[in-house]
Amino acid sequence: MAHATRRALDRTVEVVRFFVCANGHPVPDDYVKLLQAQGAKEFHCPCKAVVSLAEPKERIGFPSQVDAMDKSADRQREFDASVTSAKGETSTKNFLEWAGGNRVMLAIVFTDVVGSTALEQEIKEEAMSEVRRAHFAQSRKLIAQYQGREIKTIGDSFLAAFRSADAALDYARALQTNTGHLQVQIRAGIHIGPMQVEDNDVFGGTVNFASRVIGEIKSAAEIWLSDPAKEHIDKLGAAKYKSLSWEPHKSVGMKGFPGDFTLWSLKD
Repeated sequence: MAHATRRALDRTVEVVRFFVCANGHPVPDDYVKLLQAQGAKEFHCPCKAVVSLAEPKERIGFPSQVDAMDKSADRQREFDASVTSAKGETSTKNFLEWAGGNRVMLAIVFTDVVGSTALEQEIKEEAMSEVRRAHFAQSRKLIAQYQGREIKTIGDSFLAAFRSADAALDYARALQTNTGHLQVQIRAGIHIGPMQVEDNDVFGGTVNFASRVIGEIKSAAEIWLSDPAKEHIDKLGAAKYKSLSWEPHKSVGMKGFPGDFTLWSLKD
């Protein structure tokens, strides 16, 4: 299993690459390394599926940056799991059906709580759990309001999908205005493009690029869009966006993506 990591604000964005068959069976790392060392191109799963060893799947993760926070992170993951299990039909159970296929065009939004580590140190774990709970509830309410779908939470970060860039932007702006708790401010990164949908998750370069967009936000609570997402907003020409002010950030290098890119931050 190969990992590519990138430092982003007060956490590390991690892209985890792995091999899995069409029936959902992961290929053990030792087998992958052995077969690749032998020059093999495929793995024959016991379920009869054939796995190409050329194109691994990808997932985004946000592991803790500070070892001292690991125990707290474990407790938070338990909390996240209990919340996720209670979401039922309103969550990602039917995400594939909602998306409309395995290969689709969607707008992806990453959100993150600004200064969450410092805030938890200040107000302590129990109070932070209540803050996080209120923020999660508000985020989920707004995702439903703008007809999106929650894909996952990692710590205090949300990954959500919307059918259009304007719905994604409306969600991010509404969440920035009311995060669910007075002590919470959020940053958000938005990108739109094709992606692979499998069960409850999304994969591919579009998702990875969206994580890079939020990783470029250095000045606290802001909303940034990729150039394709901004182009979708401009082409829509909706009256409600006419008064918005944007600042371009040109020649931005995005790790893992060749060339330079233009990103757009929404100005107050």
